Parts: sequence; structure tokens; C-alpha cells
Amino acid sequence: LIPSPPAEVASSMGGLCAALARLPAPPTTGTRLLLVRHGEAVANAQGRLCGGGSDTELTTRGRAQIEAMAAELRGVPWLRSLRLVASSTLRRAVESADAIGGRFPNV
Repeated sequence: LIPSPPAEVASSMGGLCAALARLPAPPTTGTRLLLVRHGEAVANAQGRLCGGGSDTELTTRGRAQIEAMAAELRGVPWLRSLRLVASSTLRRAVESADAIGGRFPNV
């Protein structure tokens, strides 16, 4: 069971996902690319930038952020046919991609 995200996390996702939901579905012969940044990482919480050389995991807040994003993305009609989620090999990116991909049955 995944806990509900904090209110400030959930409310920050609604506007983006509502905007995505208003976009028309891509043509059947087309592809749409959606880039999503990982949730808050341990280094971010410590005030450090975490570039590719820093493989820190997500914080509890970061997990809540990405779970909220995954739930919101699942509600976007044209994303229901999502077939691929890709990420770098960094832990924070893999964990974020797994959370999103886990919400879509075709991934």
C-alpha cells in the first residue's frame, strides 16, 4: 500500500497533468516524448546538486513526489497506451521510472 503524498506534493502535480490531459492524443502513426525529472534525491535534500556523478537515492519526499506524478500521469487519457519508460542507470532515475512504469499495464 502506497501512502498518499503530502498535500503540497499532490497539489503541485495537478496543474501539469491537467495541462497534459488537455493535449490531443498523438496521431496513431506518431510518437510523443514526455520527459519527467526524478523526485527529490538525498543530495538535493542536503542542498547539494546531484549530477550524473552522484548516485543518491530518493528521499521519502522524493518517493511521494514521483508516486504522485505516476498517479496523475495514469489519469492522462492519451498516456494510457504508454509502452516504454526509460531512464539512466542512476538509482534515483531508475526508482522514478519504475514507479511510473508500474502504473501502466503495457510497460
